[in-house]
Amino acid sequence: MLELFLEDLQPDEIAVIFTHDEASTKLSELSRTILFDLGSSRIHDLKFRASWYMVGQRGIRGFSGFEKLNIGEKTNWAEVVDERFCLPRRLTGYLSRPDPLPETRNVPRLEFCQKHIGYGDFCGPESKLAPLAPAKLADVTLVNSPIYSDLTVVLVMAPPSRNALRMLLETLLGQPGVNPRQVMVSLRKTNDSETERLIKLFNFHILSGRIELDYRTHLVHSITDVFETLHPRYIVVIEENTVLSPDFLHYLATQEPLFEVDSTINAIGAWNDNGYVGVSSDLTRVHRVDGFPHQGFLTTRSFWEANTKNGDYSCCLTESWEGWFPKQKIISVVPDVSRIARISPPAGNGGVVREMFHRPREFSRQSELKIENNFPAAKDKFDAYMASTVSKAAKFHPKTVDLCPSSLNFVETSPKELSVALMMDKEEFNERSMNLIAKCFGLFAANGARPRGVYNESISLTKNKRLVVLVGPNSPLYTPAA
Repeated sequence: MLELFLEDLQPDEIAVIFTHDEASTKLSELSRTILFDLGSSRIHDLKFRASWYMVGQRGIRGFSGFEKLNIGEKTNWAEVVDERFCLPRRLTGYLSRPDPLPETRNVPRLEFCQKHIGYGDFCGPESKLAPLAPAKLADVTLVNSPIYSDLTVVLVMAPPSRNALRMLLETLLGQPGVNPRQVMVSLRKTNDSETERLIKLFNFHILSGRIELDYRTHLVHSITDVFETLHPRYIVVIEENTVLSPDFLHYLATQEPLFEVDSTINAIGAWNDNGYVGVSSDLTRVHRVDGFPHQGFLTTRSFWEANTKNGDYSCCLTESWEGWFPKQKIISVVPDVSRIARISPPAGNGGVVREMFHRPREFSRQSELKIENNFPAAKDKFDAYMASTVSKAAKFHPKTVDLCPSSLNFVETSPKELSVALMMDKEEFNERSMNLIAKCFGLFAANGARPRGVYNESISLTKNKRLVVLVGPNSPLYTPAA
């Protein structure tokens, strides 16, 4: 991206920048600000089909003497720039200010806020003139990640509430490295000029054209539309009524290489179904789990197209949080601490909704936090890591008669430096018993629903960053009592 290239210029490095084709509508406000800092006095005067060049230098004090702007008549192309000269190694900066001064006020935002109400702090006295610019990616190791390029489309499902959409878009624009060109916001309404104006304030794009009767259908069709029209390698899906942690995209970017090294992984989720307060504490840990993620996730075009051929959406007949692709063996990677939060629950008051969305959850508030390689997610390494960890863990074989008190007491009293493995003996437990132990530890446990976060017949959680593994009787991690 241009912004990343310009921001990575080293002190005293010289950049020659010029327009090709039409630039005035494509340059972001962040790009213009950086070019201004490099010495441009005319970048904020750029007009439609103008021709312009500048020679700037990192660290210049004042404005470059090597710059020219040609503006055409009406909508005609401007005169071609044709300049030849020699450059000194250090440019002289001219301290006179350009006239007019660059416009730093966000006039479209001001006009929007004057016309519409109900947007809270977004339209407050200190905010309504502030620019809306994407955050810079500080982690240079991820500059070439597909997540920040045109290989990925970020699909946002717009909620019914415009203010909820505003909060979501603000958390998205604040993602370091986000490129507004990648973002598509899917609307369920047509001719909703206020919502469309709100989206355009962020320089995001609008995906419309379908009027669906229900959210689930709209979500499925929106994913398909993105793949069929834009053909990205990846899609990041952000569901309605959510907000993002500061490291949402950074987390996905760190995990994206898993698709290249592990063909068993179908998606990377940002939401942990078991990510409740008290059992989700390690920001640097990820888990492999059975099932397809929801709320916020990354998946591939090849996976989606292979499983929805000829418009067959039998994979996704339920709400996403009820579990898509139920008849297939799906493996996902999810964080121990969620990178996305729900601000309002879906409709309904059933047991699954209450368990999933009405209980307090942990949520990352860190920015660009590294996922440690100590907790690998690729299959062979993850399975080996879990086998080694469980073999060294403090082990306990609970009885159903005093399952909860004995299990919780063992975790509390065993050596803190050790992970804990609770072994469900076949004589005491059957294949449904995982619900009992999940409920003991405050994990997802809705009546009639399967436990969540299961992988290889075991469930992993963390208490004060300490790993606890609930091992089912049929798990390869199970070992009988000595």
